[in-house]
Amino acid sequence: MSNFNLADYIQPPAGAAKPAERKLQMIPTRKIFANDKNFYDTSKVDDLIDSILMQGLLDPLTVRPSGDGEGYIIISGHRRHRALMTILDDHLAEDTKPFETTPCFVREPGDELMEELMLIQANSATRVLTSVETSKQVDRVRDLLYGLKSQGYEFPGRMRDYVASACNISASKIARLDTIKTKLIPQIKQYYDDGRMPESVAYEIAKCSADDQQLIAKVKGNGQDGLGAMRCGEAERILSDRDSLAARKCKYACGVPCGNMVKSLQKTTANYMRRCERTCCMECYDVATCDKYCKVAKDRHLQLREDKAEAEQRANDEAAKRRGERESKCRIYWGRLTHALAAYGEQEAVAEALHTTVAGLASGGTYYAPYRSVAVESLDALVAAADILGVTTDYLLCRTDNPHFTTLPQRESKKEDDE
Repeated sequence: MSNFNLADYIQPPAGAAKPAERKLQMIPTRKIFANDKNFYDTSKVDDLIDSILMQGLLDPLTVRPSGDGEGYIIISGHRRHRALMTILDDHLAEDTKPFETTPCFVREPGDELMEELMLIQANSATRVLTSVETSKQVDRVRDLLYGLKSQGYEFPGRMRDYVASACNISASKIARLDTIKTKLIPQIKQYYDDGRMPESVAYEIAKCSADDQQLIAKVKGNGQDGLGAMRCGEAERILSDRDSLAARKCKYACGVPCGNMVKSLQKTTANYMRRCERTCCMECYDVATCDKYCKVAKDRHLQLREDKAEAEQRANDEAAKRRGERESKCRIYWGRLTHALAAYGEQEAVAEALHTTVAGLASGGTYYAPYRSVAVESLDALVAAADILGVTTDYLLCRTDNPHFTTLPQRESKKEDDE
């Protein structure tokens, strides 16, 4: 359809005037003004300035007289006019006089809709347009065609084909651009309008529901790796991962659905070592280091850490208390042993029985030897059992067969030796 010409197929209404002839004239450059209907980008003209300075203006502008008679309005040639104005304003040529007038084709007032339509078709064939510019062009052409139709012009066939031919694009591309324009939510569409999002990505997202688009916007955000950095297929992956995580239940909120979907998807779609699986954040291996786990899990995790610290402190306090009690008992027992040694002597025999030396007995008070290696609790338990039964500990230790207090046989024999 590259050779398709609207002028050959649009049938003007009966009695319509023929298109006005173009007249070439030299017009003062500063009396030529931009058309407020122009939506094409005119910012990049550096190469065009160089070309004009070297070869002059090769293609005349197309203009029409302004309504107030004070100048001319550009129909075609906005970039060329801007290049000429830059040469004049910035004095880029030694002699700017040749650029003070501009050759222009002047159209007499006629059917403005038809003229603008033909010029859009010409521009679409010579310009490299962005997707956004193409979308605006499609909208403008559609408005112009329906304007002509309301004036009586006939359009055999489908209107979409005329719009596509005027813009030199396919009808399927028009459908994609219309979907982006009408379906893409404003939060995401601004990235497309600013040129930060490719048409393919914008179309992929626009096919999703509004709720899904909101989710995608929350997951990607506005950062360096946000919406402006999305690639084809990423929106589909986000929604697929959403469906996989939908069955996840919160372990600490009575089994309600997980409320951390956005952050989980951020972790899953970003460059993390592990993806979020179908499990609560508290059961995840990354809970100690992950910055995406939910507030419920975070609060619970901090509470568990506090509870663990308190439990460890209680255990340490109890252990310290037991050590203190043991040392106190050992000190008492050691005092009784040293008193007995002082009263009855026999240091060598006692040292041998306790598997130590006399010097060890003399210096063992610091460590409460020999009770240092004795389970004091066991001794206390044995004494408690004897008290409950009303017998002596000697009886329980099989040192005598008399359960009540008596003089032990070895003590009696010792008395006899002393006598």
